[in-house]
This record gives sequence, structure tokens and C-alpha cells, in this order.
Amino acid sequence: MDGEVPVQPHLSKFEQMKNNLKAWTFSYWLVFFMFVPILLVCIFALPQAARSDYFIFWTSNLTRLQTYVLSGYTHSELYPHLIGNLALYLVAMGAIFAFETNRRRFCTMAVISLFLVPVICSFLTLGLWHSFGKATSMQGFSGINAAFLAYAFMAGVTWLLGGSLELFDHKGSFPGPLWRYHVSTILLTIILALIVYLGIDLGQFVSTGAAISNGIAHFGGFVTGLISFVIIDVQTEKRKNFDGMLVIALVIGIIFYTGYLIRVVEAVKGL
Repeated sequence: MDGEVPVQPHLSKFEQMKNNLKAWTFSYWLVFFMFVPILLVCIFALPQAARSDYFIFWTSNLTRLQTYVLSGYTHSELYPHLIGNLALYLVAMGAIFAFETNRRRFCTMAVISLFLVPVICSFLTLGLWHSFGKATSMQGFSGINAAFLAYAFMAGVTWLLGGSLELFDHKGSFPGPLWRYHVSTILLTIILALIVYLGIDLGQFVSTGAAISNGIAHFGGFVTGLISFVIIDVQTEKRKNFDGMLVIALVIGIIFYTGYLIRVVEAVKGL
């Protein structure tokens, strides 16, 4: 089940996507397109008291260790929370299945997204609300979704550009006149910056009626997805300039978002 799907450059990108989708075995489709959605629905179907006591993460009760992970799979509202998260998950996973050709990388990213990201989101939420001097609760698949969404974008970019990413390390080997190399570098930098900006946008705290979206969990999940991807990429691929651009974009994005969080904390404390 591990390994890579052979690249077939003679085929159109559309045909390559079709082949990528066909290359996934039934077990992958079963786990990620049936088991995960059914798990979310089953947890939602539990009595509210059971979800509150055993699944929802409460910053006022840190001894329920299972909630650091299970809160990421818990919803108390069918629409738009559960349905919206399910829809985004299926879209992101569909994109990953269409673009990703490295099964080993996929398995690593899936484990990080499904198990590590909820824990990171829990600690980020705890730290922020501690800064507020307030208690809160956390639930929802959004942080995990954000990690998969970041992965989908990076899988799409690396699949679309393919081996040409390695050429950014060798200016002299880049096809065409030198100006094409510099223009391509600028365009790639803009693409990576826009992807990181999407994570910042997801990290905004927005009123959703009776609640406020947990921006720091969304941003934490998205950035964890990007960081995990670049770590794997550095270890397995030979495209230093590409990875360097992504790291720089990430650092700048984290700095900008930290400034946003500081303003949020100051505003809440000023109320």
C-alpha cells in the first residue's frame, strides 16, 4: 500500500488525475471516505450529556485526556457545523486523492492530521483562553480539516509543477531565457504566500451566531499541515529553493498571525 504511483508525463494532466484516483486501493477509499464520515455522524448521534462529559474539550477540566483528541471529532450542531465540516473534508480529501502520488507521505500526513492536530488545537485553545483569563470549550473537525486543506494545496502545487520544482535549484538548467527563471520564482513565491494567507484568513475569529469560530485551532491545523509537509519534503525531495520559499512564507505568516492574536487578546481584556 505504500510507495509512489509512477509519473506518466506523456498523459494529459486530466488523464493523470484519473489514474491517480484509480490507483488508490479500496481500503483507502473505505477508511477516508466512509469510516471517518460515519465516525463523525456516530459521535454526533450520542446524547449531549455523553458528548459534554467524554468528548468535548473544556479548558476548565484538563484531566479528561481523551478529549484532547476526541473533541476534534465532536459536533453538537448538525447544520452548518457538522455538515459544513463533512463537505469541506470530502472536497479536500478528494483533491488529495486526485493529486497525491506518494502513499507513504499520505499515510504520514493522515496520521498527523487525524491524531496530532487535535492535540495541538487543544493546547493552542487552552493557551489563548488562559491569556483571556476565561474558560471555554472546543469541539469540531475544523482544525483537522484545515490540516488536510493545507495538504491538498501543497499536493496540488507539487503535482502540477512536478519535476520542474527541482529546476529552481539550478538557474542555469532552467529552460528559456533567464528572465523566465526570475518570473517563475516570483510567481511560485506568490502562490505559496497566498496559500499561507488562506491559513491566516481561516484563523480569524468570526461570529457564527451563538458561538465564535475557533480561529486559533483553524490556523494551528493549517500551519501544522504545512510544516509537516515541508519537513517530509526536505527529507524526501531535492528542491531546496521551493522548500525554502515555503518556510519563509510560513515564518512571515506566523509572525502576522501572532500580531493579530495580540490585538485580539488586548481587545478582549479591554472589554
